[in-house]
Amino acid sequence: QTSYDELVVTAAKVSQTVGETLASVEVFNAEDIEQSLARDLPELLRGIAGVDVFNNGGRGSTASISLRGLPGDNTLILIDGLRVSSATNGAAAVQHLPLNLIERVEVVKGPKSSLYGADALAGVIQIFTKGSTAQPAPYLTFGYGSHNTFETAAGYSYNQDGQSFSANISYVDSDGFSRVDTNLAPDSDDDGYDELGLSLSGSHEFDNGNSLYANFLRSEGETEFDGGADDFTDFVNQSLRVGYTATFSDNLTADFELGYSLDDRETFGSNASVFETERYMFNTQLDYQLADNQGITLGYDYFDDQVDSTQAFDQTSRDNHAVFAQYLGSFEVLSIQAGFRVDDNESFGNHTTGNIALGFQIAENLNATVSYGTGFKSPTFNDQFFPLTDFGFGTIFQGNSNLEPEESDSYELLIRGNSGAFNWSASIYRTEVESLIDGFAFDAGSGIFTAINLDEAEITGGEFSLGYTLDDWYASLGLSYTEAEDANTGERLERVARTQSNIDIGRRFEQFELAVSVYAQGNRISRGNTLGGYGLVDVRGSYDFSESLVLSLAVTNLLDKEYTLISGFNGNFETEDRAANISATYKF
Repeated sequence: QTSYDELVVTAAKVSQTVGETLASVEVFNAEDIEQSLARDLPELLRGIAGVDVFNNGGRGSTASISLRGLPGDNTLILIDGLRVSSATNGAAAVQHLPLNLIERVEVVKGPKSSLYGADALAGVIQIFTKGSTAQPAPYLTFGYGSHNTFETAAGYSYNQDGQSFSANISYVDSDGFSRVDTNLAPDSDDDGYDELGLSLSGSHEFDNGNSLYANFLRSEGETEFDGGADDFTDFVNQSLRVGYTATFSDNLTADFELGYSLDDRETFGSNASVFETERYMFNTQLDYQLADNQGITLGYDYFDDQVDSTQAFDQTSRDNHAVFAQYLGSFEVLSIQAGFRVDDNESFGNHTTGNIALGFQIAENLNATVSYGTGFKSPTFNDQFFPLTDFGFGTIFQGNSNLEPEESDSYELLIRGNSGAFNWSASIYRTEVESLIDGFAFDAGSGIFTAINLDEAEITGGEFSLGYTLDDWYASLGLSYTEAEDANTGERLERVARTQSNIDIGRRFEQFELAVSVYAQGNRISRGNTLGGYGLVDVRGSYDFSESLVLSLAVTNLLDKEYTLISGFNGNFETEDRAANISATYKF
């Protein structure tokens, strides 16, 4: 459970402590990430109440992070403030974000379209790449684990006299395992994965207090998958941000940012294809302090998506202009966050969203928040413009140019407290989504699969999180219940488990640290099949040989539980059996 005093910027686009925010937030700082021994971003976030993770097999396979029962493409993914995703399928390649290059992750649950526009209907996950430290800090890590998996990472950073720089590189290579539960050739072969990642960041502070900064992240590699004997995909993901912060007075600052992101997939084998998205961005934000505890934020966002593919899309580019405004006020026992945003998209026109949240201080370190917000999600290029294509096996797909954007109304009651060694939060929420997009529905009239708008979906849920830290002990508990259904038929939405729980307990023994995690989920529906619930036990430990050298061991799925998250056309996608990884890190 995130500390009350942890700083966050994603919830309001300005710096606040968790105790000051009026949203459900979770933060993983550098220490949390290192302590978790997680192998990738989905594994790191899996234990948060209200967060669900899917993947089409093992490491490197397509993964999705779902918030509060909504599909993964309803959650906006940011890297250093830049929106990153494929314009064709709407998903961000979270499976290809090297965790060794990530310093911090902020998760905001609930609609944030009034600040970030489309795709923030369920929430926002912002990833911050590794930055500089106060002193030069080189490090080197080696790891080896199950499936003949080899990993290494290295980096260097410094911060001195107003100048900072950080460079980090990572590499992983794994034989993998077969991702579909069938013994039919060629699907029975192992599906390997390799990835090379690089991050760079730097900043310069001028004598007048203004600053220039830049961030760069790139990952590239190859991931194999079942289907044909030699089916694999080469991928490249890249983001670049350059920004300038101007301080005009004690009360007025402005940020100007240019950004670029690339999502490139080239598939070889039985269904060769290319899907590439280039996104060009410009953002500016003005923050004005009205009084000691009151401020307004004004901003303009622009992005342009350009698609290049072997598929003959009916449209290959579209741009989006947006303006937004926000008010933040904090009084004796009352806090206010209110804002609105207007987006003008080339494909579907204008869309306005808004939010209001009221926070009440019930007692010292005990707060309650009631909030209401609207959100929307734009259809993807695949949803709208994919050409009529026969994929074989009786699967014919075509985009639907008549799709409408998804629209939502969300309500939440959040109570958050901090007492001694304990901090906790509890929330109940309801989200009503009109025109929810089902991206792969069968049209009996035409005999083809296409994207459709469902009339309405209703999601009601509750979450509880508890954190405990005392001396050398730490523990966390996360519980969530989610009821997600089609409002017309009453049928459950695909891939949404009603119940989820996570317990993590650890202790530090001088040079040695040991922790155990227990994670459980109820059943879910996938392609009409009911996939059973499951429980997993993970164990991790580390030993400090010195201040510089640390040896770590992590065992996932200790009890070797067999479970399935997603059904496919050729069978269920496999999940990983018991696996172990040992690593050594040396800090110079």
